Amino acid sequence: MTYLYFMKNLVFVFCIALVCFSCNKENVIQSNTEKNYVYSFPAPDEYHNQNQIECLEPSLAGAGQIFHLNNKAWLWGGLNIKQAFDVSNWSLKIDQLGSGLGRETIESLVYPQYNNENPSYKNDSAILVETNDHYKAYPLSLMIKHEVINDEIDGVPVLVAYCPLANLAIVYERKICNSALFFAASGYTYVEHTKIHRKQNLITNSEGEVQSFILWDRNTESLWYPLMDVGVSGKMLGKKLKPFNKNKWKVVNNLLSETESLDKPVKILGEKEQLNLNVEAIEIISITIDCEL
Repeated sequence: MTYLYFMKNLVFVFCIALVCFSCNKENVIQSNTEKNYVYSFPAPDEYHNQNQIECLEPSLAGAGQIFHLNNKAWLWGGLNIKQAFDVSNWSLKIDQLGSGLGRETIESLVYPQYNNENPSYKNDSAILVETNDHYKAYPLSLMIKHEVINDEIDGVPVLVAYCPLANLAIVYERKICNSALFFAASGYTYVEHTKIHRKQNLITNSEGEVQSFILWDRNTESLWYPLMDVGVSGKMLGKKLKPFNKNKWKVVNNLLSETESLDKPVKILGEKEQLNLNVEAIEIISITIDCEL
């Protein structure tokens, strides 16, 4: 009985090993690790109804999944396969990705409303942006809840964003390839050494590394890395994010102290504004991109 029990277990182990080695995934994304994992999770029917997924592996940072489908590499973006990001042309190191919360777990805002007076945030640090006739204030305590604001300044589409992990505040123009894109948090972060970029006053770990968010746009579903001001996968790979006029915005430590000396009224971001796009923050906004991608 002991011998039979031993043989049964040996056959079982051999079968498991055979299944693992038979999964030949394409080398779409290279990693620096010595181990490759075959990983399975209870994917919803939407995944299985598309085509057979040959292999799944957790991201090397321990968050999210990379899987291969239809000769492309995809990054897990939520429970619906339509939320996955095409990272076949990913330009960064995949093993430096982190988090993996899914698309817009932190909800972005689109054309938010403002309050002329919002005393709850008067003493907050804030991103302060100047317009022709007033200032717009984005308290960092509210930015933490949304991270990404799609707005307009004097008719110019802008992206105002704040990553609390890195203490990174940014304002970009959203008009790329003659089209205004809508941005949001992808749910992923990226870790690299601060010597790679020139952003100032970032939060770093003991090794001088900074962990900052990866954004995505709702129009092309490309991924963007703000620390390098560039698209890092998808149709917008290599496209540059244009910083908004630096003379028109800054981060202030105390909104009340700063506004007392201003010559224009200040409008403060409304605290109860919600994302005004339907379908649980995953709707794709179709537009015509009229530049060569």
